[in-house]
Amino acid sequence: MTKQYKNLMVMLHGYGSNGDDLSSLAPFFEALLPDTYFYSPDGIEPCELGVYGFQWFSLLDRSREAIFKEISSKSKIVDDMIKSKAQELEINRENTILLGFSQGTMLALYLSLIADNPYKGVIGYSGRLFIPTKTGNAKTPICLVHGKCDDVVPYDCLSEARVGLKNLGIEAKTLGIENLAHSIDMEGIRFATEFLKEL
Repeated sequence: MTKQYKNLMVMLHGYGSNGDDLSSLAPFFEALLPDTYFYSPDGIEPCELGVYGFQWFSLLDRSREAIFKEISSKSKIVDDMIKSKAQELEINRENTILLGFSQGTMLALYLSLIADNPYKGVIGYSGRLFIPTKTGNAKTPICLVHGKCDDVVPYDCLSEARVGLKNLGIEAKTLGIENLAHSIDMEGIRFATEFLKEL
């Protein structure tokens, strides 16, 4: 008999990585989220840098305009992928959590804002906010964590995201972590765990 899951956590990795990277976080959330299916797919394209790994969208041009265009064009592909997995598991969006790192966070935030109904929550590490031209809902709870020593996605992006979300009516829970570069540590995992307890 196939196991029936109550929740789905979709884990979107960073640029040049793969699904196995974030799947290592699943054990930290399993006790808190029983009957949850942890889905950590590879990005939709091979990484353009020629290294082993994948990407959700191109970062050859890292200007804000170029990244926004890339996210906008690739978001439907990822959204359809998430919907397909949710339908397979018979789980609705209200019981689906998006967790992202770096460009995975950028995509998760964008997907949450274009959705016609809210996700259960979004957890974003070391990302940046890109607001869609047309937003869907502003009811998805959001948690953002960023290292203060991040030299890939600047720490200032955290306050930028917090303000941008607040302007949309979303009070995101945020945490800046001292002496942390472009990474996820136990402090950030614990913060996300406390966020999940409130959902």
